Amino acid sequence: MPLGERWSRRGPLLPALLLVLVLTQLPMLVTVYYSLQSRNLLRPGETAFAGLDNYAAVIGDAHFRGAVLNTVVLTASVVLLAMALGTALAVLLDQKFLGRNVVRTLLITPFLVMPAAAALIWKHAMFNPLFGILNWVLSPFGVERVDWVSEHPMFSLILMLTWQWTP
Repeated sequence: MPLGERWSRRGPLLPALLLVLVLTQLPMLVTVYYSLQSRNLLRPGETAFAGLDNYAAVIGDAHFRGAVLNTVVLTASVVLLAMALGTALAVLLDQKFLGRNVVRTLLITPFLVMPAAAALIWKHAMFNPLFGILNWVLSPFGVERVDWVSEHPMFSLILMLTWQWTP
């Protein structure tokens, strides 16, 4: 294929490619530049090159290690539970039964709920310590009312995110 013909086919893509590069890579490069600077927000004019000192300080911080551990536990739990539930639901929905299409549609609806709205629904309707559905379901079994979000935040997040992202 001649060079002119290749450019005539690829040329129209160049503006879109340039836009994507400017909108994604330029902010990333600016972020890397700022991360290598020592800045004082009380005195914005005083900046100095810090190199990798900022990264060393973050990695050495005990709170950072705890945050990384929480992120790994949350991500692994949600992914494993969502995949297990998704596989189980797929096996069950592979069977022919009356109303199968309706059930499939209902199972997809959590994907349509925005994450912020889902968090509010779970916080106020499901996890509420006074009138939440979870406490209402557990009360006949003698379980005391629990403030799930305050006392068990990781469990609450795992449950909510698993519901949100189970295919």
